Amino acid sequence: MNKSFKILLLSLLSASFCNLTSGIPLSKNDTARHSIDSAVILFHLPQRELIHFFYQDDYNTPSRASQYTDESGFLRIALYVSHNLTITFTNGMTMYPVLVIPGDSLTVRKTYQNDQSNYEFRSNKHVYANFLNEVERAYGFFWGSLQLSPGMNTAYYRKEVKKLNAQRLALLKQYERADTLGCNLATYLQRELKSRYIMDLCAPYHTRDFNYQEKVPREYTIELDTLMNELNCDTCVTSMRYRLAIRNYLLYLSRDSLYGNNEFSTVFRNAYSRFTGNSRDVALFITMQNYIEKDHSAVLSHLPDFDAKCKNAGYKNFIDSLALRESMLVDSTEGSNSLLTDSEGITHPFKSILSAHKGKVVLLDFWASWCAPCRAETPHMKSLVEKYSKEELAVIFISIDEKSDKWAAAIEQLGLKTAGNHYLLDAKQPLSRLVGIPPIPRYILIDQAGRIVALNAPRPSEPVLNVRIEKLLRDNAAKTAKVEQGSHLIVK
Repeated sequence: MNKSFKILLLSLLSASFCNLTSGIPLSKNDTARHSIDSAVILFHLPQRELIHFFYQDDYNTPSRASQYTDESGFLRIALYVSHNLTITFTNGMTMYPVLVIPGDSLTVRKTYQNDQSNYEFRSNKHVYANFLNEVERAYGFFWGSLQLSPGMNTAYYRKEVKKLNAQRLALLKQYERADTLGCNLATYLQRELKSRYIMDLCAPYHTRDFNYQEKVPREYTIELDTLMNELNCDTCVTSMRYRLAIRNYLLYLSRDSLYGNNEFSTVFRNAYSRFTGNSRDVALFITMQNYIEKDHSAVLSHLPDFDAKCKNAGYKNFIDSLALRESMLVDSTEGSNSLLTDSEGITHPFKSILSAHKGKVVLLDFWASWCAPCRAETPHMKSLVEKYSKEELAVIFISIDEKSDKWAAAIEQLGLKTAGNHYLLDAKQPLSRLVGIPPIPRYILIDQAGRIVALNAPRPSEPVLNVRIEKLLRDNAAKTAKVEQGSHLIVK
C-alpha cells in the first residue's frame, strides 16, 4: 500500500513550487511526482543531537522518525509531501508543530532564552513555517491549551475556548500582513484553526467522566449545530486536524447513544447521513477505524454497508486489512500456535488456552508487574471477577514481564492468584506482534463461540465493559432459550 508520505533519501531539490494541493487521499495507484511532491528539511543544531518527529498519513497512521545530526550539527531529510502537511517535532514532552508544503525547503534551528530552548522554523517558500509553533507555545495547537475536566463549568470553558480561538486568529493576521512571498496560506491555516476550535468545543463528548447530559446548556449545543457547515469541505480532508474534528463532531452528533449498545451503529449512521462528498468518506472511514477494535463484531456486520457507501478505494482496502486481524490472531497458524508459559513453567499454545474456555465470555488482560496503569486496574478487575461466576466469565492474565520472579511476586501482592488464569508471553512470540503490545494495559473481549468482539476492549474501571459483558451473556441466554424452545416444540 502506498502511503501519502514516505521518508525518501533524496538530493536537495531546487524546484520552485507554491500551491495548495489539498485533495482526496491518494489511491494505491498514485505515484509520487518527486520533482515537486518533496520537501527538504535542513537542521542546524548542536552536534550529535537526536531529532524526533512524527506526522500522520491520510489513513491516520502515525509515521515516526529519529535521526542524529552530524559532527557539525547538520542534518538533511527529504520527505514525499503531496499536499500541505503538519509535522510535529518533539523534545521531551514539548511539541513543535510546523507547516510544510510541497516543494518546501525548511530550516530548523534551536534558540535559547532564559535557559529555555526552542525550535524555530524558516521556509524559503512561505512566511508561515513558524506559525503553528508560535500558536502551540502561546495558545495551544497540538493540544488545546485548556483541558476540560469533569468538574469544570461549561460556560467558563466555552468562553476560554472562544478567547483562545480569537487569539490564534489574531496571530495569523500578523503573519498574513507579513506575507510578501506571494504564497498565501492564510485560508488553509484559518481552516486548521477552525478544526482545532471544533475539536475543543466537542470536548464534553470525548472527555472521560464528564456528565455532558447535565452540564452542557442549550446555547452550547446551538453553537455546535452551526459548525456542521464547516465540516463538509472536500478540499480539507488531507488535513489531520480536519479529520480529527470530524471524529470529535461525530461523537457530538451521536451523544444520545454514547456508551450504549448502539453507539457504533448510531455513529455510522451519522457519518453517512450528515456528511457529503470526500468528508463523508472520511467520516465513514474514521468510524470503522475507531471502532474496529472496540466493537469488532458490530463493525464487521457493517462492512458490506461501508463498502457500498464509501467511494474511496484506499479507505476500503485499509479497513479490509484491519478486518483480517481477528482471523490472524485466532485462526492463523502463527497466532494460534504462539506459546505462553504458565506459573509451573509449562508452555501452552494460545489456541489451547482459548479452547479450554469455549462457551464462556473470555477477557484477556495484557499487563506487567512494572506497569502502573495495569496495577491501578487491579481492584476493578477483581470486582468484575467477583460479579460473574466462573461459568460465565473467564479472565486470562497475560504478562509481558521478562523476569518470572517479579511476575509471580506481583500476582501475590495484588491478590490476583485466584482471579483468573496466569501466563507469561515472550515478546518474540507472534501473538505479541499481532495484538500490538506494548503499550499496555490492553484488554481483548471474546464471546462464547470463541470469536473476538473487541480487540481493544474498555478497561475494567470503565462501566461500558460491564455493559458489553452483560450484552454477551444476555444474547447467549436468549439464543440458548430459543434453541431449547425449538427442541421442545419438535419433541411435541
